Amino acid sequence: LRVLHLSGFHLQQSQACLEKLVRLERLMLHNCSITHLSPSIFRLPSLTDLILTSNELKSLQIDHPSSLRLLNITSNQLTHLPADLFDHLPSLLMLDLSENQFTQVPLVPSNHTWINLSSNPLCTLERRLNEEHLIIDHPQRLHC
Repeated sequence: LRVLHLSGFHLQQSQACLEKLVRLERLMLHNCSITHLSPSIFRLPSLTDLILTSNELKSLQIDHPSSLRLLNITSNQLTHLPADLFDHLPSLLMLDLSENQFTQVPLVPSNHTWINLSSNPLCTLERRLNEEHLIIDHPQRLHC
């Protein structure tokens, strides 16, 4: 199995089942009521695209280097990123954080990662990153 798309499936208690899908390249978990994502998901050796849209995530925990190129966490409840997130995601090209609860632009290394922070309640843009790689459409407010 290389692609798995689950929508509306309450996965909170069944995440351990996903650890066995070692050939999985693309995992889409849409509206699955996920409040906590098992760090073991990031250990899937072939996983390059992880899409976790419309869940209830408030934080991320990554404790192992991952081969992810795309991480989409749109429409969750995130307010910050782990300080070591980019250390564990050296191949990341696109990070979609739109429609979360970020009030500040997260610190991002100066590589070619595209960051989408659209529709977040941003208070400040003082932590700048390469403007070519930042997308902020429909900010909810600026300069709190």
